[in-house]
Amino acid sequence: MLRRHGLQAVDSCYLCDQDPETIDHIVASCSFSRQVWWTILSVLGADASWVGDETLLAWWDRWRLRWHGERQKGADTLFALVAWEIWKERNVRCFRNASSDVTQLLSTIRSNADLWIEGGAQHLGCLIRE
Repeated sequence: MLRRHGLQAVDSCYLCDQDPETIDHIVASCSFSRQVWWTILSVLGADASWVGDETLLAWWDRWRLRWHGERQKGADTLFALVAWEIWKERNVRCFRNASSDVTQLLSTIRSNADLWIEGGAQHLGCLIRE
């Protein structure tokens, strides 16, 4: 779409600079994003042996299998938060020529998760504040 409007377009992912950029790649299979997901699963005590490498919807389905009941509702909220923050990091790199490393992004995710819980995301609180 950028090229159609005469703007410069980059074909490779802004997060890893290795593969073509698609939404599936950015959120589910990018090496940068996989590090984020792996760390979050590890912190939550969930099986982190398999992360990413597929479509966004397949990754979300697989993500949801790790939890049940109220924790699954919290996991859905966390999935949305993490995907949103990864997308925002991609946009910062694309439009502002700035970047965060994985540790910085994880800190941002944690801060925003706390804000979401304070704002009423009670199921998220059940998942990450146990």
